[in-house]
Amino acid sequence: MNTQDLGQIRFLYREGVNHEEHARKLWEIMEHYEGEEGIMWAYKASARALMANYDWNPIQQLWYINECMKWFRKGVKRDPDNIEIRFLRFAVQHYTPEFLNQSHNLEEDKATMLANFDQYKRFGLEVADLHDFIRFYQESARFSEEEMAHLKTHLGE
Repeated sequence: MNTQDLGQIRFLYREGVNHEEHARKLWEIMEHYEGEEGIMWAYKASARALMANYDWNPIQQLWYINECMKWFRKGVKRDPDNIEIRFLRFAVQHYTPEFLNQSHNLEEDKATMLANFDQYKRFGLEVADLHDFIRFYQESARFSEEEMAHLKTHLGE
């Protein structure tokens, strides 16, 4: 995978949150991924989670979520400190209803994010990406004020 491909995948993911056609395009790209890159497994999982969001059938939605959690495990196993992988899984688990018992990695992902946020360049991320992460974390209300302040120290503000 090259930087341009990952850029397109990130764009489709961000847009796919609110636009089904972008989510479908992302799934078309990620559907057959079977490689070794953790970040790509995380985007495959995220693409599947977006498709669950647009499906009306609750049984199909549950199947999608179970499948995406399996792929997130692959992604984390391949690159456990990657904050983008952890962000993607955190976001999906945050929105997954608790009764499905698929949101058990929130604290683990949060801890990894807090420990590795300063290494964002290592994962090919920009400060703009950090802003997106922080905005989501604030909206999630799952981070304390102190934790949010720690994350914000890396924004250069």
